[in-house]
Order: sequence, then structure tokens, then C-alpha cells
Amino acid sequence: MDVSVGKAVRTNLLQALAVCIVFAPCLVLWGGLVYWHDESTDPTPGLTHQSGDRPREHNRPICVQQGVANCPPRQMVWTVPGGGSVTTGFALDDAEDTRVTGSLELRGGCSPVVDWVITAQGRAIAGDRLRVRLVDEQFLGEARLLPGDREVTFTARRTDSGSCEAVLVWNAAGTTTD
Repeated sequence: MDVSVGKAVRTNLLQALAVCIVFAPCLVLWGGLVYWHDESTDPTPGLTHQSGDRPREHNRPICVQQGVANCPPRQMVWTVPGGGSVTTGFALDDAEDTRVTGSLELRGGCSPVVDWVITAQGRAIAGDRLRVRLVDEQFLGEARLLPGDREVTFTARRTDSGSCEAVLVWNAAGTTTD
């Protein structure tokens, strides 16, 4: 009886080891594909980084699927030091798009203030002053593109005297047609 139990245990262990050897690479490959898909899916439709300060880009499809509040589906994020600025150039993916979309949000512990502007072919199409507030989102509004516009530039400059880092977030960043 002890010999047959030992043999059965050894057989089960060998089978478990074989399953691990066969399926472990598959799990690693699957995990890599999921990571690649998440990182390669363009989180900002319509805009492709072309020059300047590269924002961190996030795509959050789970928020859209589950209807999670306060979790924008697409974001670009910049860190702006005290007294600093960021400038990012984007190529427009579709010449038919007529408007830049989204909203801006500013976070920081020392009450940062940022002046921002979006230009298309050097022409200002949106801009304002952004402060940290309880209601801290500022919509881009009518950031209209003209036929022939091929690039937009986003510039943000700290205008406060604080030394903390500010985090500037462009929620639902992208372009659209009306």
C-alpha cells in the first residue's frame, strides 16, 4: 500500500511538473501580449507625440467598460516643476479632424498656477489659466482646427512662486470631427 501511494504521488508530481513546463511559457507569452497591447494601444486618438516634452500616456479602457466615475479613459500627464514649463508638439493623425478635445486638471500641494495654450500651425486655438481648485477640470471648449492643420503644440508654464512639482493632466485627450 505504501509503495502504490508513493508511486501515485510521484506520478502526480511528475504530471504537475509537466503541466508547469508546458503552460508556464504560454502564461508568460500571454502576459507579455496583454502588456504590449495595453502599451501599444494609442491612448490619445488623433494626436501623436512629435517633439518636445513627452507626456506619460495612459489608456484606461476598464473605466469606460465599468462606468467608473472620475477615471478618464485617456490621459496625458506632465510634471511641471516650480518656475518651469512644458512644450509638446503633436502630429494630427487625421486631416479631417476639426477639434481638439478633452479637459485639463492641475494637481499640486503648493497651490500651483499654470498658464496653458494650444496652438495649431502657430495659431492659438485654446488657452487659459489653470489653478488647483475643488472643481479642478477646465474643458478645452471650442479648440477648432482649420483645414490644412497638421500639427498642434501644447505649452504650459508655471506662473506661481511655489517650488513644489505640479502635475498637469489632459483628460480624454484627442481630436474629433463634429
